[in-house]
Amino acid sequence: MVTQSDLDRLVAVSVLATWKGLGLGIHKYIDGTVYSFVDGAPKEDQIRRGEIPEITIAGRSEYHGAFRWEDLSDIILTEHDLLK
Repeated sequence: MVTQSDLDRLVAVSVLATWKGLGLGIHKYIDGTVYSFVDGAPKEDQIRRGEIPEITIAGRSEYHGAFRWEDLSDIILTEHDLLK
């Protein structure tokens, strides 16, 4: 087991992106597929009608999606130093 005092650096990484005009918070990446939390507000009616199959409804105003990495744009990676 590694203790925090043994670490030189500890960071939390967040990755944001855009898919077809919708903002995404990337949760994980597996074999070219990105699993994300989706800001579905701009296309909420279309999502609720099932017109965007890449996006599923996870709860009231909560949307998840699975997308191909190459279809994303505006990718921003941010590191937050947890030791400072």
